[in-house]
Amino acid sequence: MPDPEILYHKHEVLDSTNQNLYHIGKDTTIDKIVVWTVKQTQGKGYMGNAWHADAAENITMSLLLRRPHIALHEMALINYYICTQVVNSLSKWHIEAKIKWPNDIVIENRKVGGLLVENRLMQGKIDYCVVGLGLNVYQKVFTGLPNAASIKLFMPNFDVEIDQMVKEIAQSVYAHVQDLKSENAGLLMSEYFTRLAYLKEWRKYKYRDSILVARLISINTRGDALFEFEDGPNLWLKHKEIEFLYK
Repeated sequence: MPDPEILYHKHEVLDSTNQNLYHIGKDTTIDKIVVWTVKQTQGKGYMGNAWHADAAENITMSLLLRRPHIALHEMALINYYICTQVVNSLSKWHIEAKIKWPNDIVIENRKVGGLLVENRLMQGKIDYCVVGLGLNVYQKVFTGLPNAASIKLFMPNFDVEIDQMVKEIAQSVYAHVQDLKSENAGLLMSEYFTRLAYLKEWRKYKYRDSILVARLISINTRGDALFEFEDGPNLWLKHKEIEFLYK
């Protein structure tokens, strides 16, 4: 059954769904708010990267999570939880997506989506967080993005309305949000870990300007990943310290 407590805001054009919802979050006490737009002009990705999506062909949405019971040093658990719920939602339409550490959504070695989590802190705790999701659904051309793809490119007969997908994903996220707490760190990490792409697979990575062969073998609550190198020691690394190479 649809959750009647979720408040939806749909726009034709927005500069950024995350920015819009971040400001809304300051002015309301409502716990469950979703913003999405047909066209986004200044979308943001992880670590300041730009996110480009053709209008009316993709999902550009943000969700508000109010006061998650997550310690500041374990904020990566929020990302783990959302990534897991997005992949779970897509499986309802028989979309075989996985997570590329830390927050990309991939299908068959091509990126179809990504997440951006932004937190508002108050008195040393998370007041609320805004979770942005960009998901390529129907777009067919990705100029200058050789590793990008969309659901439609893998599933030519896929025909689900964007608005329906937005609401289904939101329902999935909010249906289990009570599990998002530090005391469930083991469960949140386990569910995320089992949905990782390239898990324990020997793959090529760029590390300190060198191309090396390594495999991801573990994660922690800070968002770091443990890599085993073919010729070298095991290292805990943060995102941007190591780059996955699709080819």
